[in-house]
Order: sequence, then C-alpha cells, then structure tokens
Amino acid sequence: MNFLYFSLGVLIIIFVVTDLILTTFAPTGSGIFTDKLRRWMWSFFLKISGRKGSSKILNYAGPISVVAWLFGWLILLWLGNSLLFISDPDSVIAGATHRSTTWQEKMYFTSYTLSTLGSGEFIPYKSPWQLYSGFISFSGFIIVTIAITYLYSVVTNDIKRRKVSLQIYHTGGTPQEILLRFWDGKGFDRLKDDLSTLAEQILEVAQNHKAYPVLHNFHSTRRPQSLVINIACLDEALTLLLLYKPREIEPSLPKLYSLRSAITFYLQTLQNAFITPAEKEPPAPDLRPLLANGLPLDGKPFKQLTDDGLQLRRKLLCGLLYSQGWDWSTIEDYQSTDPLDNWLTTMRFQRKYVWPVPNQEDEKKEEDKQVKKEDDEDKEADKEVNNEKN
Repeated sequence: MNFLYFSLGVLIIIFVVTDLILTTFAPTGSGIFTDKLRRWMWSFFLKISGRKGSSKILNYAGPISVVAWLFGWLILLWLGNSLLFISDPDSVIAGATHRSTTWQEKMYFTSYTLSTLGSGEFIPYKSPWQLYSGFISFSGFIIVTIAITYLYSVVTNDIKRRKVSLQIYHTGGTPQEILLRFWDGKGFDRLKDDLSTLAEQILEVAQNHKAYPVLHNFHSTRRPQSLVINIACLDEALTLLLLYKPREIEPSLPKLYSLRSAITFYLQTLQNAFITPAEKEPPAPDLRPLLANGLPLDGKPFKQLTDDGLQLRRKLLCGLLYSQGWDWSTIEDYQSTDPLDNWLTTMRFQRKYVWPVPNQEDEKKEEDKQVKKEDDEDKEADKEVNNEKN
C-alpha cells in the first residue's frame, strides 16, 4: 500500500466533509474552501462587469457560485476517494477477468460508486474495500441531497431578502423621499407603524447572511430589489431624523433605535465577512427637498453634527454600495421611471434656501421687522401724497 496516496486521500476527504458541514449546517458562516471560492467568484464577476452594479452579468454571480461549490465538493471527494483506492493495487479488480486495474480504472470505479451507479464492470476486492465502497455510495447520495437542500434554502432566503428590499423601496427611492412620504404635515406618526416589523425582517436578513454567505453574490440590477441600495437609503433617512428632527415631533428617538439597531447588526454582519469602510465619507445629504416642502428641521450644518461613529457608519454604507458595484450617487440622484411614482422630482429646487435653518424666534423677528419696514414705507408714501395735495 502507498501510504502517501492513502494519507493524502484521507486529508482531502476530511477537508471536504468539514467544509461541507460548516457551510450547510453551521449558522455562522462557511468553510475555508467555499468562502475563498465565493470571494474569488464575486471578484471575478465584479471585474468583468467593470464594477458597474447595473451590469446584468452580475445577476449570474450567485447561481454560478453555488454550482461551482457543488462541483468543487464532488470533484474533491472523487479525488480523495480515488487516492484511497489507488493506494492499494488490489483494491479494485475487473469484474469478468479479476485482473488488477489501472489508476484510471480505479478513478472511473470511484466516480460511478459515488454517484450510486453500479455497472459491475469493476468490483472492489477484499472485505474492507467492499465495505468502504458501500459507504461512499451511500455518502454520495447524502451529499447530493444536502447540496439540493442547501441550494433551495439559499434561493428561498434570497427571495426573502428581495421582499424586504421591495418593502423599503416602496417607502421612497431616496432618503429625502422616504421622509417626505411619511410626513403628514405634523409628524412622522405613520413611520412608527412600520418600524417594528421592518426591524425584525432586517435582523432576519442579517442572520441569513451569516448562515448563507453566498447571498452576498446574489445581485440584482433592478433598483427596487437591490437591498444594499435601499438599506443605505433607509439608514440615511434615519440619520436625518436623528440629527434634525425637533424633539416634540413623533416618533421619539427611542422608537427609532430598534430599526437603527437592526441596520447596525446588518452592517456588522457584513463588515465581519465582506466589506470594508470607504476611504472618504459620503457627501452631506441634500436638505433642500425637505425644506422646500415645509419639514421642520432643527439643527446645525451637517459637518458640525457628525461624530466619528456616524462618519464610520456612512463610510461603511458607502463601502457596502461599492462592494456591489454602486456608488453613493445611486441613492441621492435616483429618479423612478414610473411617472406616477416620480412626484418628488417636481418638488426639487423650487426656491432658494437658507442654511443653517434659522431659529424660529429669529425668523419671527425678521418677519416683524420686514412688516414694520413695509408699514413705514406705506406711511411715508401716504405722507408724500398728502403733501402734494396740500
């Protein structure tokens, strides 16, 4: 027996089985082989797409990555078991003549044994190899079943992820549009109704990303179904509320924290495995659409309100977009192609704006001063008219 071939075969089999168990059963990630292959596949597709998130070729990255995993497992199992049979010259013999077989014939025997097909052309010799042949035939069936179940789970969770993305998207295509749609003239009461359910769904999506890292390779070029874009939009909208919403307007800040915390967990999950913060912080959000529509904003200029934590958060969101071939302008400059859904663009840039937002008392004093000035001008005009009459 060739102990080098035997040891190498055992190591390959242990490596594949461990990787398969960690990938399909562990709730917190994947094995070394599947993780490296997933990263390489996504980098390859992102490169050939020109790092353009709108490139349709990225839609195939997820399915092809899963297929590559399955074939990778099967090929390595085939190689490992073949090395075990090759290590013993008498492990497999010809069924008709009982002659010894070549290494190519042993690999052929291993392949159809793993696939649970038995032709009888070659047979295992001696009891240990006969028992092992039955074992790998049974294990091959189990592996195929596990692979199909895993693929079904990945597809199911990708559908859930797209569903959450659609739900966020229909609240607004930009951070400003989200706030405008929830603003009822007095507050954001309607936003409270969606916070709890949306927070739970985002937490579930984040946990699914930990359990099925290949979900990061499932890309959608359609804006409504792109979760990374819509998550960034929603988080930026919450940032605007946390920084500029007056205290007396609902919802209160603690009610926003559940949703904010869910997005934080989602970002932490991806940061541990997939993304890194961008080098530069995204530009300050455009507040003009909000001011033009009468939303009360209370605060200082954006740069004076941001701290290191918020800057890191926005850099991480920017890195998340970049990892999927998008950039920050995707969430700021988006316009829907649906004319019924694109009402926000008609509101933009309707008048000039003053920033920072003036204090309400100062603004009232300025209005009173302007009214007094106009009254004085009217009195002066009346006085001149009377003088002319006299």
